Amino acid sequence: MIGSPMFTRLKYQAALEGLRLIQPWLTLA
Repeated sequence: MIGSPMFTRLKYQAALEGLRLIQPWLTLA
């Protein structure tokens, strides 16, 4: 589990997608 690049990449992409969704709300606030 520690050396699983696929899992880390999925988590990384999920975090990026979350930021991309949240960013517009931050700029509007």
